[in-house]
Amino acid sequence: SSTAEDAVPRPGGPYGVSKLAATELVLGSGLDAVVLRVFSPAGPGTPAGSPLGRLAEAMRRAMQSGDGELKLGGLGAQR
Repeated sequence: SSTAEDAVPRPGGPYGVSKLAATELVLGSGLDAVVLRVFSPAGPGTPAGSPLGRLAEAMRRAMQSGDGELKLGGLGAQR
């Protein structure tokens, strides 16, 4: 599910609480700063054993075989 940019943050656990605290610390510091929340970066050098590395390999095989369909497991994980 997506979340609107102006939604009130409601972290779902310690990881989220730590991310929100860091964001508030930076934004409240008075510094000319930007907070970026990069998620699931992929590109050259992505470890082959990582979830994104395995996905990239599965996509490559599907494209090479002309299969045109890639079945994935559950996509409901949240942090």
